[in-house]
Amino acid sequence: MYRSSEPSSLYFRSSRSPIAKRLSYILDADFGKLGVQEGLLMKLRAEHRFGTPINRAAGVLLSPAMLSTFPTPETEDLVISELLFTQFLSENVAIYHGKMITSSGLTPFTAGRGDDTFMNGNFIFPVTTTFSSPYSTLGAGITVIQEEFPILSFNVLNSSDTITQSGFDELFEDGVTLSGALSLPTPLRGNPGAQTLGFTWNNRKQVTLGQDPRVVLPGFPPQQVNEAWSIFWSGFQYIDTYDDPTKGWGVFAAAGISDENPTLTRTWMNAGIGGNVPFQQRPNDRFGVGWFYNELSSETGPILDLLADPGDSWGIELFYNWAVTPSIYVTPDLQILQPGNRRDDPALLFGVRVHLEL
Repeated sequence: MYRSSEPSSLYFRSSRSPIAKRLSYILDADFGKLGVQEGLLMKLRAEHRFGTPINRAAGVLLSPAMLSTFPTPETEDLVISELLFTQFLSENVAIYHGKMITSSGLTPFTAGRGDDTFMNGNFIFPVTTTFSSPYSTLGAGITVIQEEFPILSFNVLNSSDTITQSGFDELFEDGVTLSGALSLPTPLRGNPGAQTLGFTWNNRKQVTLGQDPRVVLPGFPPQQVNEAWSIFWSGFQYIDTYDDPTKGWGVFAAAGISDENPTLTRTWMNAGIGGNVPFQQRPNDRFGVGWFYNELSSETGPILDLLADPGDSWGIELFYNWAVTPSIYVTPDLQILQPGNRRDDPALLFGVRVHLEL
């Protein structure tokens, strides 16, 4: 199956109006149906982005419009962000290897990468994993599935993000990343729900968060830490489902804690409500209202404290995903953000996202 999507986002803040666009080309192959090998699947994702990320305009570090950041803000060239082979050993166990994307949404109400539901990165992946897990890299893993729902997974990954390279030359050069998650289904009155507990850890050397550049001498390396880690939890519960059990609305929440050094965010949490609208006339429309909070590390150091006066941050996001046709979606989005820089005023952002599938 081939799918090309073109989500576009337009935001306004003060006199600035950045425009961002991402093109994704996805190929899913089932080698069992092709008569090659039963249970063997392949997923190829190539993508590139255009435009200016709005982090600076909004006064925040993590983008409030992740489609303007993924696959990488460093280039607008076409990159292969995912080439993953999965082999099912049975109906319930599968192993996989290749180049994989590690962040794609914690719950059905926050799934995607800013394309379909929430745009703000605080709803898309655990912010506390920023320094302990790369976005796109080589790796391998195993997953256990129960009734089409993954209940257990474990991954061994390269510690370096290789979104713009194949990754073989850098494989385990800077260390290894381990990650895993355990999910327990928690149906309520016949409606789907789940609780997930996960972790990330790596032993890649990184510059300590509180490093003072005034004491870094020529010929002497900066002070470093030898590992980074994060533990996170997420949960969702459908309150009501329609004829299709994957369509309905419900509540979600997530939280995480990190090492605090080198990770900038010590604790992170979000909560909200979302899903398909309860209107029979608009069964494919989706909505979401969410809140997030980030607690800053206490080890930021004197230089960062002096230059940026960093502090905790929070935000609220509301969106309505209007299904114009089965392949065209238009999403107005409103965000209220309190930046992590205490010198900045709160930001009010309005955006419109257009998603096309061909």
